Amino acid sequence: FTNKDHGSLIAYHITLPGNQPLIVCSAHLDYTQYALYLARGYNGGHKGWGMIDKNKDGQPEPVTDIKLLLKYNQHSLKDEAIQAFIKFSNKPDVKNIPIILAGDFNDASHLDWTKKAKKHFGHNELIIPWQNSIDLQKSGFIDSYRQIHPDEVKYPGLTWPSTADGRGTTSWTPKADERDRIDFIYYRGKSLKAHHAYIVGPKEYYKKNKVITSDDKDKFLLSKLPWPSDHKGLIVDFEIAK
Repeated sequence: FTNKDHGSLIAYHITLPGNQPLIVCSAHLDYTQYALYLARGYNGGHKGWGMIDKNKDGQPEPVTDIKLLLKYNQHSLKDEAIQAFIKFSNKPDVKNIPIILAGDFNDASHLDWTKKAKKHFGHNELIIPWQNSIDLQKSGFIDSYRQIHPDEVKYPGLTWPSTADGRGTTSWTPKADERDRIDFIYYRGKSLKAHHAYIVGPKEYYKKNKVITSDDKDKFLLSKLPWPSDHKGLIVDFEIAK
């Protein structure tokens, strides 16, 4: 899409039976300037923010200035990638084709950091309008997991940080709860309808550097098999009308 996003987005143009076109886009967005860590009192992966750096191994001191958090997040290349994708999706030869955007966004959703969830998952009472998810929504893209499971507390859909078979924690936040939903499947198109959504991988997560088992209502697949990643996967069943 753009040479300014580290090559993190790619589009596959597919022709389904019946000559039905579909575009599927794979995403792996910029992991730096990870503002979700700042909200929990830790460095977000970028030098020069000394007030956060000094707390890397100490007691977390969350950044609660929402404008600062959003500015820091938008200083990464995630927003450039999302804007490039939105521009692509609105091209005359693309905008009428059903399109799916899926992958690791290294970013949160405004549908999760809400008033209802402010006391959960290390949100530290913050209600944050994460801009990239808002921009996708304004462009007509639907967050499939949150559409199917609209209760962000009972069905948080947490994908990070997962336990991985044979590996220890990769957490940067040993004294904070950094669990979050940062892997998404968005879609747009009148012929597309999402029916079921599942988390894929073990029910175990790291919370404050300790392994805990999910007691939420999320539906898991392959939860007993060895899992290779510190992210969990996501599966959504779509119906495509002819």
